[in-house]
Amino acid sequence: MRTTLRQLLVNHAAGVIIPKLQRDYAQGRESATRIRRRFLRDLHTALQDSSPPLNLDFVYGSQESAGAPLLPLDGQQRLTTLFLLHWYLALRDGQLDHFRTYAQHQAGSRFNYEVRPTATAFFDKLVTERVQPELGALLPPDPGRSNALSRTLQNQSWFFLSYVRDPTVRSCLTVIDDLHAQFGMQAELGRAGLYDRLVHAEPPRITFDFLSLERFKLSDELYIKMNARGRPLTRFENFKAQLEAHIGQLGLTETISDAGQTWGLREHVARQIDGAWCDLFWDLSRSTDPGHDGTQDADISYDDVALNALRSIALVAFPCDDTERRSEIGLSLAALADEKLDAFSEYAAAGAVDAPFVHALIALLDCWTKAGGKPNTFLSRSDYYDEGAMLRAFLTATGGREQRPSRADWVRFSAYCAYLRSGRPLCGLDEWVRVTGNLARNTVYDRDIFRLTLAGTRQLLAESGDSLLEHLATAPPARRGFSAQQLREEAIKAQLLLRDPAWRALIEHAELHPYFAGQIEFLLEFSGVLQRCASGAPATWSDAENHTIRARFVEVLASAEALFPRAGGGLRKLPEHQHLWERALLCMGDYLLSASTRRYFLANKHKWDFTWKRLLRSGLNRDWTRNTQLDEKRALVGRVLEAVDVSDVEASLRAIITRTLADETLAIPPWRQALITHPELIAYCRRRETRWLGASTIYLLSKSQLNSRHRELYTWALERRLRPRVDAGEFAPLDQLDPPTQPSSTAEEPKLILSASAVPGLACDIWNQDGRFVLQVPREWDPRATAGPDAELEDWVVSFGEIEDTLRTLVAHLQRP
Repeated sequence: MRTTLRQLLVNHAAGVIIPKLQRDYAQGRESATRIRRRFLRDLHTALQDSSPPLNLDFVYGSQESAGAPLLPLDGQQRLTTLFLLHWYLALRDGQLDHFRTYAQHQAGSRFNYEVRPTATAFFDKLVTERVQPELGALLPPDPGRSNALSRTLQNQSWFFLSYVRDPTVRSCLTVIDDLHAQFGMQAELGRAGLYDRLVHAEPPRITFDFLSLERFKLSDELYIKMNARGRPLTRFENFKAQLEAHIGQLGLTETISDAGQTWGLREHVARQIDGAWCDLFWDLSRSTDPGHDGTQDADISYDDVALNALRSIALVAFPCDDTERRSEIGLSLAALADEKLDAFSEYAAAGAVDAPFVHALIALLDCWTKAGGKPNTFLSRSDYYDEGAMLRAFLTATGGREQRPSRADWVRFSAYCAYLRSGRPLCGLDEWVRVTGNLARNTVYDRDIFRLTLAGTRQLLAESGDSLLEHLATAPPARRGFSAQQLREEAIKAQLLLRDPAWRALIEHAELHPYFAGQIEFLLEFSGVLQRCASGAPATWSDAENHTIRARFVEVLASAEALFPRAGGGLRKLPEHQHLWERALLCMGDYLLSASTRRYFLANKHKWDFTWKRLLRSGLNRDWTRNTQLDEKRALVGRVLEAVDVSDVEASLRAIITRTLADETLAIPPWRQALITHPELIAYCRRRETRWLGASTIYLLSKSQLNSRHRELYTWALERRLRPRVDAGEFAPLDQLDPPTQPSSTAEEPKLILSASAVPGLACDIWNQDGRFVLQVPREWDPRATAGPDAELEDWVVSFGEIEDTLRTLVAHLQRP
């Protein structure tokens, strides 16, 4: 029977009591944050005029006798959150007296917990106490939290400190704070808007289907069986029933023969989902990693696995080719990938449970299922794609954003599923997952690119025919969302593999490097493959040419692995603060990647993709021509690799730096000279960022924002240059050099102050001005005849290299008799 919480309480005068056999209220736990906030958003949406009513599926319960309290056996989490929502909106809208007409029973709450006495007392006080928090006069929240309401609640005279030791009460306080965050600022709805909509709207805005176990002649044993898989089967059981009914409405006429019998698609799904597929879900829900105490993670259940399987298959089967609906399709794909679709009605509204979904569901789950519930695997090797780990990752993911499969993971999974469904010989699956994995991992995604790459894997499969390598080598596919550069790389590698099988071991060894992740075009360039392909495809090479190029590839790969070891996750760990790799690159040229006024020293990982891998990737222009500027920067890496001795990488890099600094014939720009000479300037940039206001003013940033600490490169480099000379007494009596000032913005120039400790007021200010240094000195220092008699300070403007001689001239004049 469809009902509301208010009707449920009114119809059970003795109350609704969560029995002792149930667990604590869990929706307020930190591990449930994503689920809780999504649920509260759904509740809030349901109370809007433009939104359809929300049904929360089934709630089961029983009574020990007529007139006894109702004991919910399934649905306690939803009921508790609904009760707190009624209390909060009544508090917010000044309707607590009306709330008590159905929420209070004698001297206590009509909705309560038997789990612990403190939980019982808390719910009683929440309903019966006349003094409640005023939302307009809340205590300030704790630093970094939004708990003003729960802090104020705990400050009430009736709230005992023992309550907060109860996990159910703690969860309630967390949910109350989230309710305030979600509903508290909806001023546009009026003071009494939401509460009235919640309890008086017709039809009701928020409902659930209540089933009495006695009325439907069901027993507690049935409920216990339903829960035997780990947790209440609420969402999945309802999703499954609606799905089976929906399949019947699709009018699908295909049949499936199994065990000597023929089944319609609906009957086959119903049979398998409670049979062989159930075993698969059960096995995966039990095979997840246990927690730190050795127990199973309670947040990974049979329900989670089953629903994740349906969601994953819905995504890989989703139609992506309709360009007129690309925005709508992109939103639906993102919702599936990010777990934003929950109820069956949401899947149906998104078009995710159509006939292709049913066909994919049957094909894939039947394909993966084998006796004993263990998933079938089909690849001959797992280094490119671990099928078992993949299934566990997709079907047991219940965490936040950082634990969800990435867009690249989804594309790889979709490509893998597409091949299994295609009926192609399984001997070609290894090559398929290698190529599509390289493409997927080295494509940068936005919403439409994600849609295009999912469609692109299906197109590539359809076009590749009997041989993927021959298709790539002779007719590289259109971009279709994939990185154009990676597509071109795959075409070249296909030509090499077809030319000589000896290339396979080398290419696969390089592709499986964890940091390169299939992107090895820089190795092809540094070994001469790209240049040689420009004048003739590998099929035209002589055996001698092929052998020479392959041998060079081996050498370059060894040098690359020396700088980027397989176990390191990026650049080799060299002596701290020495930055030998960066300085060696700067010896060769300007390798920094730029964006607007920012330039980056690069890192192993960076949220804006200013990484070493980005430099190694170089790039193509939109017309597939080479990006000359990026190619020139990548070529610097090749020059350093060529000079590196793999037996002593550190010594090789130091030798490059030493030779460069000693060669006075090299016309190295001052900014590079400063960074090569003083590695501490690079170390200062913790975020690997600099800001350039032209080549003459460069700021080194300790953080991303200029209102944080920063230093001007030339001024600081000058300080590092002058410091040992000042300490050695070369500019006596000027014997004190203050570090450059660090202004809060670029409007003020940082200054060096060179002063005499024994002579107060005797000082020289030095700062960078458009690439030259200004020395501001007292008039009596100035030996120039043009010094005006009324001038108090004189400015000398000199280049970086002239400063020391200028200071000596000034000091000599100062020391004259």
